[in-house]
Amino acid sequence: MQPGGFGAMKQQAIAEGDRKQRIAVVADFDDTLTTQNVAHLLLKRFAPDALERFSTQYRSGQITFREYQELAFNSVDAPVEQMQQVAADEVELRLGLNDLLQALDDIEGELTIASAGLDLYIEPVLECHGLANLNVVCGSAVRNGSDSGEFSYDYPFADVDVPCRGDWATCKCKALEQAGESATTVFVGDGSTSDACAAENADYVFARDRLLRICEESGIDATPFEDFRPVTEFVAALGREPMRLTEPK
Repeated sequence: MQPGGFGAMKQQAIAEGDRKQRIAVVADFDDTLTTQNVAHLLLKRFAPDALERFSTQYRSGQITFREYQELAFNSVDAPVEQMQQVAADEVELRLGLNDLLQALDDIEGELTIASAGLDLYIEPVLECHGLANLNVVCGSAVRNGSDSGEFSYDYPFADVDVPCRGDWATCKCKALEQAGESATTVFVGDGSTSDACAAENADYVFARDRLLRICEESGIDATPFEDFRPVTEFVAALGREPMRLTEPK
């Protein structure tokens, strides 16, 4: 498909005259749900030298994203509670998220946050904004022993056998698959790594920054966004279409 906008996507959906039984939106966290990269905020604040060193190694291909993330956060000496307080106090959510949640609630749709990042900073941000009940797919980090000790990491949604594009810690395609064949999937993201693979597999895509450029270069139909208002409008329009009944198995 060639790149298009919301109007083209809406016309296509209406022309089809139907939709699947559910609408499932899967959204990235850093720089998508939030207006900034929360991991970078914390690492720049508490481990700037490690951030520069390991991000350089990652960009040059010496280490994977997972290795970069673990090495960088293991370099943080500050207590977890201090990092979480900074995340809760300083991170803002992208405009229009609450309206999107209401639109999904009106049509019994669902929103899943899929992030290659870690729960130690995602959860306090969501809790601060009253969104602790959202479904989140991400990595887990638990500090071993003292406040300055290294972390133990777990990635429940890693695809270690057949990684999509690399070791991104979380396979966002799995979040799309979790919605099942009965769902119309909408992916919202900004990145060039795990987001790019998810964009190839979603029914509809909203993209910004690096992901938008990749979609344009790859011929993936994607609508630009800077806030959640176009996503909300599209979900509401799609939700008004008649549902397609799946064939019984």
